[in-house]
Amino acid sequence: MQTTHFHILLLAAGLSSRMGQPKQFLTIQGNSLLTRSATAAIKSKAFRTWVVLGNQAERATELLKSLPVSLVINEHFQLGMGSSLTYGVKSVLNSGDPVDGILVMVCDQPHVTTAHLNKLLHTCIESGAQLVVSQYDNSIGVPAVFGKSYVDQLLLLNPEQGAKSIIHQHLSEVKTVSLTGGEIDLDTPEDLARFLQARNKKS
Repeated sequence: MQTTHFHILLLAAGLSSRMGQPKQFLTIQGNSLLTRSATAAIKSKAFRTWVVLGNQAERATELLKSLPVSLVINEHFQLGMGSSLTYGVKSVLNSGDPVDGILVMVCDQPHVTTAHLNKLLHTCIESGAQLVVSQYDNSIGVPAVFGKSYVDQLLLLNPEQGAKSIIHQHLSEVKTVSLTGGEIDLDTPEDLARFLQARNKKS
């Protein structure tokens, strides 16, 4: 049961120029990265899940039609991730729902699970920290929870900036949650090939 009003904002609007095809639609074990990520979010204890679409939005909408998510279409997605972030945050804030914070995630981190999302939310609620981020491979980043005091900063990002820029501006206030395999994101065909090869070895 959701006892707080944290929203999840799943960013899935990009061009995926380095991959050579929209990575939202790449499939792993029969499920697209988009639906895998959206399903992980829906099953979490977040109050509501929002998905920001842009590139091939109609195709993405079709994939998500059976899932209880709120869709946001960013017509200016070509400007960069910051554009989708601010567009999504505005939609959340203008929804009329109470907002205790926003958990920002992307769809190209295949090791993100519902359990990890819940751990981020739980840590934020229990500790009172306003910045709770994932830690992996000597790095920090998304998925990350931005509490009330940081939500407005997401609205100030330049179109080409991501949420990580805010995290690095406030490192002394960051609380981290370990994410095994979080350093793996599928940006290029080589990334995908390595991931699938490693997965096949384990199976």
